[in-house]
Amino acid sequence: MSKFPAANKYNTLDFNQLIQDIEFRIKHPTLQPEIVWHDSQTILDDLTGALKSVKVIPIEAEIATKNFFVDEVCVETPLGPRIADVHKVLPVYEPSGDEEADKVADANLGQGVILINNLFRANDWVKGYLRYFITERRYDRSVLGSGWAVVCLHNYYDDASELPSRLDLLKFGHSDYQETPTEQ
Repeated sequence: MSKFPAANKYNTLDFNQLIQDIEFRIKHPTLQPEIVWHDSQTILDDLTGALKSVKVIPIEAEIATKNFFVDEVCVETPLGPRIADVHKVLPVYEPSGDEEADKVADANLGQGVILINNLFRANDWVKGYLRYFITERRYDRSVLGSGWAVVCLHNYYDDASELPSRLDLLKFGHSDYQETPTEQ
């Protein structure tokens, strides 16, 4: 049995291609959201270290609680996953109705990528909220900055019973990450 969920199409990317894909998504953040399937436990750290030209916000969905996205969010730090205030972490602004003020607020958020790890292993409440955030680019009344992309990273599944629904899978583009072979 394949560890990769059946999807209509998916790309196989090495590390350099994955970096290029993420940088392209930052320039075109309204593209269909993407899930990058992998079996590397270090992909989040590797990407965070490699994407130096933009801000990177890594989020561990699997360990989040029901308070996730209400008042706090679980982020990766050098010391491991920690809870942080959502409004201090997410690059969002609340539209004021003044077009010029909203453009300034949006521009002040800069560019970057939110890397959400193991979305479909999160509890149902967190998963639902994250799906809305990813597809609608909104958090409550706030809007995700236009210079920000969201990319989901997900470990392969060993058991078909753990697979997300076909409907969930169809909402995303899919890439299969294969580490670049090293020369010996």
